[in-house]
Amino acid sequence: MKRTILIVDDEPDLVSVLQGFLTDKYNILTANDGATTLKIIDKEFIDLMLLDLDLPDMNGIEIIAKMKQYYPEIAILVISGTGDIRAAVKAMQLGAVNYIEKPPDYDEVRTVVKKILENNEVRNKEGSLRPDKRENELKSNKIIGKSKKLNEILETVKKAANTWANVLITGESGTGKELIAHAIHNSSARRDKPFVVVSCPNLPTELVESELFGHEKGAFTGASEKHVGKFEIANGGTVFLDEIAELQPSIQARLLRVIQEREFNLVGGHKTIKVDVRIIAATNRKLEDEIGTGNFREDLFFRLNVIPVTMPPLRQRKEDIPVLALHIIEYIRKELHCKTVTFSSKAIEILQSYDWPGNIRELKNVIERVLSLHGTNKTILPKHLPVELTRKDDVIDFQSAKLPKNNSLENIISSMESDLINQAMEQSNGTLTKAARLLDVEPWKLRYKIKKLKLG
Repeated sequence: MKRTILIVDDEPDLVSVLQGFLTDKYNILTANDGATTLKIIDKEFIDLMLLDLDLPDMNGIEIIAKMKQYYPEIAILVISGTGDIRAAVKAMQLGAVNYIEKPPDYDEVRTVVKKILENNEVRNKEGSLRPDKRENELKSNKIIGKSKKLNEILETVKKAANTWANVLITGESGTGKELIAHAIHNSSARRDKPFVVVSCPNLPTELVESELFGHEKGAFTGASEKHVGKFEIANGGTVFLDEIAELQPSIQARLLRVIQEREFNLVGGHKTIKVDVRIIAATNRKLEDEIGTGNFREDLFFRLNVIPVTMPPLRQRKEDIPVLALHIIEYIRKELHCKTVTFSSKAIEILQSYDWPGNIRELKNVIERVLSLHGTNKTILPKHLPVELTRKDDVIDFQSAKLPKNNSLENIISSMESDLINQAMEQSNGTLTKAARLLDVEPWKLRYKIKKLKLG
């Protein structure tokens, strides 16, 4: 696969010559100002940038700073005629790989470019991932599905992985927000650094600051030793703040300062700790509404919502249900040592007709329940599915079917009740209380119905 080089210079003749020297071995893109450069980088995967420091709309040093913050995997070779050694030193300090003065020796340029692109040490240090490797990283995160909505999210994940910008993932509970956070981290240059999960609702109210930022020994009653906080543990990596809307306003203020200053003090301490941490936050609430009620800081929202990702509920991506169901079976059957390998087509139709208010988490729980009860069957049939899934399906079938001749309404209802009770009893292994819960009736009422319908 050819490497891609972006030449950034406002001198057309120089760009043309450089392009001619390099186009035989590399894919060449060009830009003549900073704005165009940033647009190209956002859309294309760039291996190396040849950058002039003196651009019409932006200082090259600014571009290098942005590159190292958001696109650290792109190597930068400065080719500039400023003649200012201080600018060259500054460029190198910010992360440029090398510096060549104008007018350049084109053979030297070609040699330096080849060396940079073949230097595995540099590329490993920058943590670069080729597009094909990124695909493998995404696949390894078990993000299952082929719907248009999911593909759009995966495209955003790829772009987010190229940057160091904070990410805010929104969506209902059970839609896979943490899985997406893992995918962004594992596909980024930070993938070899810690990924620290913080469940905000589970943080002890009186110890939130200590859990996030750590404390010194003796900082408060019971602080018998120094405690390292989540942010210090995650230094160089990613902190995933799950359900961030649960954080108290006072903690939100301190979190905002950490994002802005990239530093904090331990509780009870005075030493400043500097950290390089990317934040990925998630919530099932609409933060704009929380801002309106004063429960969430607007300035923190804007700091977190640099790259927004909205996870669709499962009912909006029902075409993913068959492949999700088969994946979950494959995962669970090994754990339960069951024989099940697939669903019948009718059973899949029933799964797709259900709205799944609990999303993927509910789908997993249902399949685990079905395999626990009917794992001796190679194929899961509609009769094996929970009654809450099949009840709607039964009604639809009844409404579309022709009424039987010479039969009363009472007999038809009794027959339907018998079928539902038998199914519930089968799924609960004959345990009446469990069957009653499935049917949402009192156990004594179910016992009365079984006796009345002579179901045994």
